[in-house]
Amino acid sequence: LDGTLKLEGDAQLVQTEHSSLDITSAGILEKDIIGTADKYTYNYWASPVSKPNNTTNNNNNNNYTVSDVFLDVDFLTTGYDGTEIPLGIADYWIWKFSNKLSDDYASWQHIR
Repeated sequence: LDGTLKLEGDAQLVQTEHSSLDITSAGILEKDIIGTADKYTYNYWASPVSKPNNTTNNNNNNNYTVSDVFLDVDFLTTGYDGTEIPLGIADYWIWKFSNKLSDDYASWQHIR
């Protein structure tokens, strides 16, 4: 894919076990994220395929952080509550699922 693929609404992209990666592709995948906005409900979002790297012209398998993906969001380093204006998420609630061999609840890691 060397163009832009934009997923809207409930759209999903599913890659099967035998999907191939063209490391020379320069495409972009965009997903509009819609979540619940109150301090007692959580949202689960899967990670992006990769963060673009304009320096190396390689858009595949680049490292990224949560703040690279969620733009215009402040990550609060104290407390458990977020803020509405400006939009802030307490980093206490930021976890990642590591693809470990056990593939169980222990695969969730608290990364703040």
